[in-house]
Amino acid sequence: MRGEFSRYVFKTKGSSDFFNKNEGNAKNLKACLNLKVSIPKFVRFKPIELFLKKASNMDINKLDKALIDLVETKIALSGLSYDDPKYDDLEELLHDQEDEFVENYGDYIEEALRDVHDEFCPDSEVLLPIAYLANEYIKKESDGKVTYTTLTNQGVPVDMDDFPDKKTRIVLIPAPTRLVLIVDAQNQQVVWKAE
Repeated sequence: MRGEFSRYVFKTKGSSDFFNKNEGNAKNLKACLNLKVSIPKFVRFKPIELFLKKASNMDINKLDKALIDLVETKIALSGLSYDDPKYDDLEELLHDQEDEFVENYGDYIEEALRDVHDEFCPDSEVLLPIAYLANEYIKKESDGKVTYTTLTNQGVPVDMDDFPDKKTRIVLIPAPTRLVLIVDAQNQQVVWKAE
């Protein structure tokens, strides 16, 4: 089932403008970035609705748990040196988790990736879902809730005609499982969320 991209609201200090999905989200984002406001006044654009992927037989909680486990292994591995006795075992565990993730959820994530690429970066090739994992994740805990983010240099580089001078990327992030389009530090947007 192919989902639809929604309408987005872009806000600048003191005003808001609505852009219709039919105008093209990448063009909308460019228009927003070209507004005559300074970057500190720019308030990140927020989706009215996300591009939601409905899965008929997909257990989204299991998907998210599998992705969290994979990300936690990557975090643990990044904290070890190559000569650490645990490194090889942890690296092998990571490869097993990646294989299992692709086997169980690869088709579902790839369909979402194709939709995202078609909408935002049609000239860029769709890769395996594990390619969209960040090398480094930032884990935050607040009020018993764990969230993950990443740096702007993580994920898969993609070509966006509307941003030829920007190093745009798409990254897969858990809790909840989502794809984030990164234009720069101030402009990141969830373009797909598993639901």
